[in-house]
Amino acid sequence: MRISWRASFLVGAALGAALLLPIGATAQTTVPQDVGSQFDAAARGAGVAQQEGDPRIIIVRIIRVTFSFVGILLVAFLVYAGYLWMTAAGNEDQVEKSKTIIRNAIIGIAIIFAAYAISRFVIVNLLRVGTNVM
Repeated sequence: MRISWRASFLVGAALGAALLLPIGATAQTTVPQDVGSQFDAAARGAGVAQQEGDPRIIIVRIIRVTFSFVGILLVAFLVYAGYLWMTAAGNEDQVEKSKTIIRNAIIGIAIIFAAYAISRFVIVNLLRVGTNVM
C-alpha cells in the first residue's frame, strides 16, 4: 500500500497545527501574594483548617503515600505478569506463573481498596469528632 505525498502532507500539517495551537493560549502569570492566606481564611471559616503538627494529618499523609507506593507496586506486578504471559511461547509453567501473579495482584488490589475505604471512614469520623469537640 502506497501513501501519496498529499495524504502525508495533510496528516503532517494537521499534527503540526494541533501541536502549535496551544502555544497561543494565554493565562494569568502572576499570582497575588495573599491567595494562600485567603484559602487559609476560607478553610478556617468552614471549620476544616489543618495545622501542620496535627498527628491526624500526619497519619493521613502517611497512609496516602503508602497506598500510592503499594498501588504502583501492584501495577508493576501486573505489567510483569503480562510480560511473562506474552513471552511464554507456549510454556505452560510460565503461563500458570503469570496467571498466579495476576490473580494475587488483583486480590491485593481488592484488599488495598478495602483497607483504604475502612481507613478513610475511620479518619473522616475522627476528624469530624475532633472538630465538633472544639
